[in-house]
Amino acid sequence: MTDYGKMAILLSENKNNGVHSMGNLFSHGVNAFLFEEHMSKAYLILADGTVFEGNAIGATGKTIGETVFTTGMTGYLETLTDPSYFGQIVTQTFPLIGNYGVISEDFESKKSWVRGYVVRELCDEPSNFRCGGELDAFLKAQNIIGIAGIDTRRLTKILREAGVMNGMIVSETDNLKIENGKLKIDNDILEEIRAYKIENAVASVQQNEVNASGDFKGRSPLGEGVASNEVRAQGEIRFAIEFCIRLISKVCKTRFPLLYEIGF
Repeated sequence: MTDYGKMAILLSENKNNGVHSMGNLFSHGVNAFLFEEHMSKAYLILADGTVFEGNAIGATGKTIGETVFTTGMTGYLETLTDPSYFGQIVTQTFPLIGNYGVISEDFESKKSWVRGYVVRELCDEPSNFRCGGELDAFLKAQNIIGIAGIDTRRLTKILREAGVMNGMIVSETDNLKIENGKLKIDNDILEEIRAYKIENAVASVQQNEVNASGDFKGRSPLGEGVASNEVRAQGEIRFAIEFCIRLISKVCKTRFPLLYEIGF
């Protein structure tokens, strides 16, 4: 059983009631076991031939991308919707992901840009007063193929030593070669994984129009010139240097297309 959080809650509740009900724990354990048993298998295949077997989450199918990891303990929604992860399979090193569900106000952009998603354990019963849904449903809606239940510590060590490495997540296993319960990798699959390259990242995530909003005192910075009056600060200015894909100012909340000519 991997759902340690729920077991801890049950233990705490039973202790407060003065009764240690193993029946409740057993019942929950059976439910968690049956839930995992009904999940279909998925595989993460790295370019060096390393294979991780786990459970399919999100959309079903096959996806290839650069396999990377992020060490954030929170902020998985910001990661999923961050354009700088375009073309990458993102691994969360924190063991439990999805515990506060999906909160649209926390999105970095309007959609998810990752090619795939890897977690140790996906929470299926989120709890938060702002929660608007489960993470698995969000991944399906965004057509993001993912895998859960693998040793993310081992994967992180491999990526830390070898650097960014291409990988493939596949959750449709009908056409895969399984021998003695293990996935058999042929050279064609490895060549397909190794051939992948991120292309047109900036153009793919750019917006096509200037979008300005905010609380201005004076002229708009998109008008005849820079506003002469003081603009009230609303946050920090963030600039994603990785791909030079966005210029976001929370002061004036203005975003520009990739190829935007500024005249003076």
